[in-house]
Amino acid sequence: MSKVEILKKYNENKELYNNLQNKIVVLIKELLLSNVNYHDISSRVKEQNSLEKKINNKDGKYSSISEITDIIGCRIISYFEDDVQKIVEIIRKEFDIDEENSINKKAILESDKFGYSSYHLVCSISSNRLSLPEYKKYENIKFEIQIRSILQHAWAEIEHDIGYKSSFEIPKELKRKFSRIAGLLETADESFCEIKRSINEYEAKIKSNKEELFQTDLNLNSLILFTEESRNVHELDNFISKSSLYTEINIDGLSLNLDRLLFFNIKTIKKLKELLISKKSTIEKFAKAFLLKSKTDIFPKGVSYYYLCNVLFLELNDLEAKQSYMNNFYISDEFLTELEKVYSEINI
Repeated sequence: MSKVEILKKYNENKELYNNLQNKIVVLIKELLLSNVNYHDISSRVKEQNSLEKKINNKDGKYSSISEITDIIGCRIISYFEDDVQKIVEIIRKEFDIDEENSINKKAILESDKFGYSSYHLVCSISSNRLSLPEYKKYENIKFEIQIRSILQHAWAEIEHDIGYKSSFEIPKELKRKFSRIAGLLETADESFCEIKRSINEYEAKIKSNKEELFQTDLNLNSLILFTEESRNVHELDNFISKSSLYTEINIDGLSLNLDRLLFFNIKTIKKLKELLISKKSTIEKFAKAFLLKSKTDIFPKGVSYYYLCNVLFLELNDLEAKQSYMNNFYISDEFLTELEKVYSEINI
């Protein structure tokens, strides 16, 4: 098949390629949904001029359009390098793989070299799916799926951009600098994976041992778990909201409440629990009186922390600390007056 015939076949199949491209993306998103978190999935159908250039560069290599395996391309970018292998395994399980034309870039790097690495899997629709009417028409069409981490992607994009802007061979000293930077990114990729594993181990540890949870430092992870599991928090939240809580935690709101709690030097879950117990009556009275004067009807889980901090703020005798809290959490003089009025009413 000549170049002209290949390009003619390409144009005849263009709509088919576009449809398959969309189906692949939807299918991959469904496959990864409950298995792996990912940063992005993108796809493209090679433009005619790009295809023509590829055929010219290979100088007679292709005798039919079916031999060109990347007319349809899909790219999956994971957050972590160790998730790349998980995604590869899912793709291998769900598609037929052309092993001869697939490649693991990292595996072919020399041991003393650093650089861009990712998986390039040449795939086709599996025989199981081809038995379904909606997939049958895509038989014998190959496509390429690239899988890389977000740092590998950043390296590849920068290297590609610099390489294409330079029309000359890059000097050796600049190549060495490239290699050093690539090595740093590879180390960062590995370090992020180690941090993720450590966080998972830490979360499993405090989740299985409540005493460990109570002794642990107050941070977003421990606060999320305490919010989900503490009877004290549930009771206060339900009193404040009359059971009209969000079913999910609002991470941004909880993070802000964490900052408020840390302002009052509450550094452990144990200390937070003790304050929720000792201030329970005051929090309930204050929240009840405050909500009578407001139109608040949004109550995320952990709303108790907000009212605890209001009580602790109003109990401050240090004027400088009080002003600092107002500055940090954008409390206006008008709102302070409103809070103080409510607080004085419940203490009459």
